Amino acid sequence: MTSVHIIETLVDRGFAALRFVDGGSRFDLVNDDRRLITSPLMVDFTSLPNGARVLSRGGTWKILLNNQHDTADGLRGESFILDRAHGADALSDAVLEPDVVPPITVIGTATDPTGAWLPRQFSLTLARGQIEPVELFRTPAGVQKTAGGSLIACIAWLSNAAPAAWAQTTLTVTVGPRQFTMRGRCDQHGEVVIPLTRLPPLDKGLPPYAGKLTVRATPPLPGVAVEAIPSDTGVVNCLVRHAADTGTEANFSLPLTPGTTHRAESHLGKRHLLIAPSP
Repeated sequence: MTSVHIIETLVDRGFAALRFVDGGSRFDLVNDDRRLITSPLMVDFTSLPNGARVLSRGGTWKILLNNQHDTADGLRGESFILDRAHGADALSDAVLEPDVVPPITVIGTATDPTGAWLPRQFSLTLARGQIEPVELFRTPAGVQKTAGGSLIACIAWLSNAAPAAWAQTTLTVTVGPRQFTMRGRCDQHGEVVIPLTRLPPLDKGLPPYAGKLTVRATPPLPGVAVEAIPSDTGVVNCLVRHAADTGTEANFSLPLTPGTTHRAESHLGKRHLLIAPSP
């Protein structure tokens, strides 16, 4: 008997495409394992090439130039492949003709009408056939509770206690030879919730894991209002004030026990994690 292996590959047409992905779902720093966001998003393109059109389907936004058109057999024009079989995007040279079109620039915003995802601005230069992931992060209310527990932080600036709106956080935990990386983003109030997903459970009697939290943010400017939708301009590495009265360092160290809700708080921070721009 001859066995037949069927691999499903979706061949789609377009100059380039954007895929909105969950930035907090990436745990493998070698292979891109970020999950595609399939819930409805409001994506507003404020700048596109003349005559360009955008088609959306299941978290992927396809950009068509004015030399591409729909026909009875499908969309004609430059092509790329969305490879479902391997759970990632792959380009096929077989369907790409030699580059004759220069890269294009697309600018816009992405928001979630349900409030589960934080908004963001984007400005991207896309080459022909490029499938570009655009990261979104969950709001504190949109983070799904798991049995693994979570880390909660309300981040503020050490200089004036103003919320560190839209700050970016990275939590790393080393377990034996493995390193787990969990990422999150603050809302406009400086609040972030990071699920402790995939941390292995601790055997009874073992000490907690040692976690290290790093923060990147845009320092506030006098007289300049906080962006309603973050653009990530001016983002810098930050120093974090310790839980004890020992000054500030590039990361905040804290013990983590799976299955527990933790709070990251600085010394005299009044339940805030205090940060300052790194010199």
